[in-house]
Amino acid sequence: MSLDDLERQLYARSFDAAKRVRGGTKLPDTPPDDTSASTPPPSSVREQWNEEAAESGKPPLSFTKKLLFVVLGLVVVGLVGGGIVYFALSNRVEGDVTVSIDGSDRLYRGVPFEIVVGVSNQREAVLRSATLSLTLPPGLISVGGVGSVGALVSEPIGDVGTGILTQKTFKLLPIGDVRSVQNIVANLSYSLGGRGRFEVSESREVFIEQSAISLEVKQLDKVLSGSTFTVEAEYTNVSGFDFPEVSIEARYPSTFKFKSANIAPDLSNSGWRLGTLKAGSRGTLAITGSVEGPEDARYGIPLTLSVNFVGQPYPLIEKTADIVMAPSPITINVSVNGTPEYVARVGDQLVYAVEYRNTSGIALADVVIRANVVGEVVNPATVATDGQFDSSTNTILWNASNIPTLRLLDPGSGGAVSIAVNLKPTFPIRRLSDKNFVVKFSVTIDSPSVPFYLTASKTSATKTVETKVGGALAVDAQAFYRDFGAAIVNTGTLPPKVGVPTEYTIHWVLVNGATDMKDARLSAFLRSGVVWTGQVKTNTATVPSWNERTQEVVWAIDKVPATKGTLGEPLEAIFQVRAVPSLTHAGKYQPLMGPTTLTALDEFTGLSVESSDSELTTALPDDPTVGQAAGTVVQ
Repeated sequence: MSLDDLERQLYARSFDAAKRVRGGTKLPDTPPDDTSASTPPPSSVREQWNEEAAESGKPPLSFTKKLLFVVLGLVVVGLVGGGIVYFALSNRVEGDVTVSIDGSDRLYRGVPFEIVVGVSNQREAVLRSATLSLTLPPGLISVGGVGSVGALVSEPIGDVGTGILTQKTFKLLPIGDVRSVQNIVANLSYSLGGRGRFEVSESREVFIEQSAISLEVKQLDKVLSGSTFTVEAEYTNVSGFDFPEVSIEARYPSTFKFKSANIAPDLSNSGWRLGTLKAGSRGTLAITGSVEGPEDARYGIPLTLSVNFVGQPYPLIEKTADIVMAPSPITINVSVNGTPEYVARVGDQLVYAVEYRNTSGIALADVVIRANVVGEVVNPATVATDGQFDSSTNTILWNASNIPTLRLLDPGSGGAVSIAVNLKPTFPIRRLSDKNFVVKFSVTIDSPSVPFYLTASKTSATKTVETKVGGALAVDAQAFYRDFGAAIVNTGTLPPKVGVPTEYTIHWVLVNGATDMKDARLSAFLRSGVVWTGQVKTNTATVPSWNERTQEVVWAIDKVPATKGTLGEPLEAIFQVRAVPSLTHAGKYQPLMGPTTLTALDEFTGLSVESSDSELTTALPDDPTVGQAAGTVVQ
């Protein structure tokens, strides 16, 4: 074939391809060797291209450029297709790298279980720096100190060769809610030697069927305030697992008083180590105590059973013993000096009147009444009562021997008893902490007869009354002519002389008892012919002041601590006055200052306290250097 013939054939094939692409027109197929039928003359091809170029308004492309574009297109398609195939082959991991999770899917809450996570590599490549991890749900934890609630537990497994199956075992503890579904996710991370890492994941659901240990708390009937009752809790291992260590913890209400338990508790009387609990075994914990509260009040004692693994307790189950306060079957009313809220003073006599009535609905046999009065300010030698008094315990007793109706107290019936006792004349203060004294009176009435609706070994009722003893703040007003301790020099004549000024120092001394006082105020009026000199001293933050128009001296103190002056130095203020006697004072003592008045607020009782001292004259009884006649005014 000549060069011209070859050129014609190439032009014809290119023209045929161009027609197929541009116009979508399929040319008739001809046998490959019939070149004459499918090859138009070169001039015709060029004319066709020129016509198409003219129609589009673009200059015609050369055949060489057309051919170059076709070749470049085929290269781009080849590169893109090869990249896609390579990427798909290099990332095809689901079919040839697999992760599996094997283990029980029905669990006991609190019983550890194991899962086996397998990694299979069927690729023709080594998995490099592989790491296997578990994502744990809130209801599962890793036992042995690895992981926590909701944590990620990871273990490196190194390189995994082709055709290798490797496994890791994890020990988990179910702590989620009973009848809950927990989802475990296992994840494999690895590389193929490059910078990129690949992952394969698998998940498995497990079901927490029931608690491995059951805890049943015996619920109580209504409980009397202050009466003894017992909370019983029975625990049973319903699983096939032997627990190495089991414990129970109780949380008591604030008014609960622990008395005993059938198993020795810890030092707080609220925790018990029960030791090993084998499969199928059971036990009972009994707690005895009392709760004080108002009628129909509700209290709860939650009991939490925990299992211990590797020294760590895991709460397994909690039940609550509900307690409801029953109405008192015996009503008791106590008054002190005619009122239930009497505030006493040292030296008082307290008269306690006790009224009682049977409201249980049944007759109460062999009723006994016991009363007790205690307090550091009480003088037990002064107790007066119609009952039997035991001075060793300060207890007064009434029963059928001195009140016959107590042999059988019918429903709705009642009675009254009384006790009188004196308080000491002064506070027994020996330490700075000796303050806020109270007298505590308690009375208990009980009978072995018990109504059917009560949880108690006997019918009883208790009433306690605390009587506060108010404080005592006293002032001592003193006057001096020679006052060496005050370091103030008084001038003038003594005996005082009509028309001649003489100076004196006046002292206000405060002594407090057993309660803190606040807002204390002392005041007094200077008498006719007496004026304030301005010299004043005090051992507090405030000093007395004088109102010239009213002649009143006032000393205000924010707070006077308890025992101040009883123990240690008292509060004291000193001020100087100048007195000029008149003819009306001749032959008599000249008045210097009127009575001193003291008011304050007792912080312990909330009551006002008042005190006073007599007026001061030139008699100066507190000045040992002045005789009785030396204060009489002379002319």
